[in-house]
Amino acid sequence: MNPTIANLPELYKHQKEVLEISKTTNELALFHEMGTGKTRSVIEILRNIYNTNKGFKKTLILGPTSVIFNWKNEIKKFSNIPENRVYVCASGAQREVKLKKAIEQGATIVTLNYEALISKKVKDVLLAWKPEVLVADESHSIKNPTAVRSKAVFEIAEKTEKRFILTGTPILKNTMDAFMQFKILDLGKTFGKNFFIFRAEYFMDKNASWAGKQGHFPLWVPREDKKEKLLNKISSKAHVVYMKDCVDLPPYQNIIEKVPFGDDQKKAYEQMRDFFVAFVKENTQNPAVATIAPVKALRMMQICAGHVTLDNQETVNFGLTPKLERLGELIEEVKDNHKFIVWTAFKHDNKAACELLEKLGVKYVKITGDQSTQEKQKAVDDFQNDPSVGGVVATMSAGGTGITLTQASYSFVLSRNFSLGDNLQSRARNYRSGSQIHEKITNYDLVVEDSIEERVAEAINNKEEIGKLVLEWAKNNQL
Repeated sequence: MNPTIANLPELYKHQKEVLEISKTTNELALFHEMGTGKTRSVIEILRNIYNTNKGFKKTLILGPTSVIFNWKNEIKKFSNIPENRVYVCASGAQREVKLKKAIEQGATIVTLNYEALISKKVKDVLLAWKPEVLVADESHSIKNPTAVRSKAVFEIAEKTEKRFILTGTPILKNTMDAFMQFKILDLGKTFGKNFFIFRAEYFMDKNASWAGKQGHFPLWVPREDKKEKLLNKISSKAHVVYMKDCVDLPPYQNIIEKVPFGDDQKKAYEQMRDFFVAFVKENTQNPAVATIAPVKALRMMQICAGHVTLDNQETVNFGLTPKLERLGELIEEVKDNHKFIVWTAFKHDNKAACELLEKLGVKYVKITGDQSTQEKQKAVDDFQNDPSVGGVVATMSAGGTGITLTQASYSFVLSRNFSLGDNLQSRARNYRSGSQIHEKITNYDLVVEDSIEERVAEAINNKEEIGKLVLEWAKNNQL
């Protein structure tokens, strides 16, 4: 066995640096911004581990569902590791039986999604296998110390010799997000194993004076006297890379494209905004209703997108809205010479975008949460490799992580959700290493003027935490 390969693309400087660092430590966080080649970096680290060991070490690679097939593809691309050594544990019946059989047949690298670890049977097979190397991709997905999957990852991590965590967005809300990621990385050496002790040492409740009063919710912020210590501890085991510093990418242009409401949309939006209820298209028996502010915000976002869910769970479509019309105009301008992505937040918008592309005569693929991992990967491969496929329509939650869509020089955001991570990750799908084939990358963010969408789009561009923003608006009656 010799997991090396000749004629590989040259490593970037930061990839060489992190490879050298990995030779002297068993615990390393790769906080490399999206698009900087984290997967290639880890494959080089694994190759070095195997070569030094003069043989494979049992390696478990965990991540969101969207990335697990990509790992196998990238390992094949950047190494001579035999394909039968790499097993993708996809979803399906008797997953633990198939996993055990693959291990018995010689698989030494297993890729698996985090959600699978909720199954005790799957977790027990992995514990019995005793992986020696753990790679936790998109580690911000396991930042919650109380989540079953986070606890399961830690249980497995305790049995391993080497651990690597990877993410371009380690801290999406605040620096408390680092606790569980580091607990998995170094088994509690940096911040201990008790989250509440960690929180008490490094954070304070900015709203502590309201404690015990109605409407109190804690707002944890770093303690000023401990902030430097906290950041120093994080940086002591992290290799941080920003895309602007290491990859020579083309210019990126983000254009906020404001469009008006349609008449029916505007009426429904104003009713929902002012009264928590909206009557749509004379449907007086089943209006759209929101009983709490976050649901109200969601309904307002739906209306901006072009549909709304009624109280009886029926979805009402506003038809060809000004936003859809503008999307069609923009696609007409670029479709003959450029590939593109249409990002959506809701299934209904995904369907509407697909129908629009069919009317425009554009061959496209789609990526949704209803597809299997294999179906999503085929859609990605077709978009990347088939010149006749001009567009991809993808929901942010399903297509925003772990895939490469660098054939697209344009992207259009038709609708968005309240997840900062989903929104930032989706932008990185076609703005990353490999985008150098284009003169520039252009993203059109379509927002309805004078609506909640404007503020959410602004928050995304400023990398503000959107959920917190919505709650603050609700508290101040600004929705």
